[in-house]
Amino acid sequence: MRIVVFSPASSHPRYHRRVQSMLDAGHEVTVYTYTRGYYEVNRYPSGARIIDLGDVENGKYFRRLPKLLHGMRVIRDVERTLPRPDVAYAFGLDAALIMIMSVGKDVITGYEVGDLRSAVVNKALSTWPVRALERWILRHVDVLVVTSPGFVQHHYKHIVADDSEVIIAENRIPARIASMVKRPTERTFAPNGRIRIGVVGLLRYPRTFLPLIDAVKSHPARFELHVHGDGPLAPQFRDAARVASNIYYHGPFRNPDDLGKIYDNLDVSYFVYDNTETNVRLAIPNKLYESMYFGVPGIVAASTTLAERVQQSGVGFVVDPSKGDFVGRWLETVSIDNIKDAAERCLMVPKDELVEDDENLLRALERRAS
Repeated sequence: MRIVVFSPASSHPRYHRRVQSMLDAGHEVTVYTYTRGYYEVNRYPSGARIIDLGDVENGKYFRRLPKLLHGMRVIRDVERTLPRPDVAYAFGLDAALIMIMSVGKDVITGYEVGDLRSAVVNKALSTWPVRALERWILRHVDVLVVTSPGFVQHHYKHIVADDSEVIIAENRIPARIASMVKRPTERTFAPNGRIRIGVVGLLRYPRTFLPLIDAVKSHPARFELHVHGDGPLAPQFRDAARVASNIYYHGPFRNPDDLGKIYDNLDVSYFVYDNTETNVRLAIPNKLYESMYFGVPGIVAASTTLAERVQQSGVGFVVDPSKGDFVGRWLETVSIDNIKDAAERCLMVPKDELVEDDENLLRALERRAS
């Protein structure tokens, strides 16, 4: 099949993994993508044809409208010179709109949702246009792909088209990495006597990330913070590393190539996201599977689907961002023995429950396109 992919960002690891799965299945893939300025060390697989649509800013929806319209013109010009695609696949709402406006009605369409935008689930009158747009998009989508069952249960169950197929594809470890990077059987903890806390990935959520800086800085004898990533909060972490002896900012990394090395030097992983957002309360981020695969317990926010999973399996710790000094309280009570126990439970989770499998998704696209 010829598959055309519409991407709102060039550096997102999940997008790359999905395209790699399409290539591995023997399909021809063309990717139309914008860039966002973060994590540009990560690239789409070399086997795909990449068409750069230019850069766009995060947010700024009305300001980037001209660039979206320009992108559609570029796509139409390029597609006129190529065979008609069998499948079109979009990541996120903006890309799905471009997809539907750019391909013919006889092309099978897939729409993947990794995060629920706040305007989609917000019932305020001002967000009605965005909700209406998504409902219109869903009427034109053959396969809806979501990364958390909570997205279906709490949002899409009543609005997806009757003839659409819904597939849950959680953000698990890529099969390629699982075959390349050996899963540890045991861990070495706090080799210098300080518990190593890691932040790995996109640096956002000031409400939950910035308190971590202040708390760790106040406990130089017991803890150190290692930050691997990029994003809006990168300057704050970089500045903290300059003045605090126990905070280290390592910058962007290649995902998933560098994951094994990163997690091998952590004792616990901090992915406490802002649970005032509906998306955060329902999402299952890839950090859960990375942590369990590498035997590194996670620290997560209370009142989330993620917290429920962590508590059920005992593979990490739950903190409540609504409480004052929530990070400091956890630092005061945690011990290396607590972390070791949780790490052992991480490594007890079967590997096949942690590794990504795109077979159901690809089969659905292939079946509908045949």
